[in-house]
Amino acid sequence: MLIRWATEKERQQYGYSESKYNLYDVLISVDRMTERCLGIIGFSRENKTVDGVQIFDDSRKHEIMVKLSKCAQRQIDAKGNSFHYKYTQYEKESHEEFCPCCNNMPAPKGLYNIAKLEYAWITAERVAQGCLFGKCHVLSIKHYVNLYDMPKDDLAGFMGDVQKAAKALQEVTGATKINYEIHGNSSPHLHCHLFPRYLDDDFPGLGIDVKLTEPSPYESEEEFQWFFNNMKEKLCSK
Repeated sequence: MLIRWATEKERQQYGYSESKYNLYDVLISVDRMTERCLGIIGFSRENKTVDGVQIFDDSRKHEIMVKLSKCAQRQIDAKGNSFHYKYTQYEKESHEEFCPCCNNMPAPKGLYNIAKLEYAWITAERVAQGCLFGKCHVLSIKHYVNLYDMPKDDLAGFMGDVQKAAKALQEVTGATKINYEIHGNSSPHLHCHLFPRYLDDDFPGLGIDVKLTEPSPYESEEEFQWFFNNMKEKLCSK
């Protein structure tokens, strides 16, 4: 089963008029292999209501209803910043003309720009995801949303800058391993997270809990500045 946004044709077919439902106000459940419609639901973010549910597979009625309702409720009552909750904002920011990164909008508080390389900016925060000393971002200078959107030259250049940043990060922090993660679920502008891993980190044999940000891995502002300056020196001298 796949839950996705209903197309214009599907909205018309199942009676979800354009006068009442916007582009991203109708969710549909389809069989992955056949695209057969299993159920469909309409909702209103403004009124915070679900007002149009149809289920077409009685044998899975409860399961389909639960999945559709859960997805609709996330959009109605947003409790996070990812596309799971704020899809209309996410979709808008995926276009360069509305992208905060491309329009010089203020960076999130506490985010510092370490260096600008040929294809990417390198940034870091005093409050680090996973409470990992040296956690960084490598942000594409050009606007892309998916890695597969990049032409070969830009892809090679961006990954080359990821490589440069990771090497500098290992040298500065003494990390045992650098982990690389590309998400983009909250901010669509393409970026890669660099997570230094240590013998004593809190995730032995596990993935990183990115929601864990306290306590800061930096024992003082002076230590964060030491990290920042050393990264800048290594990256800007290459």
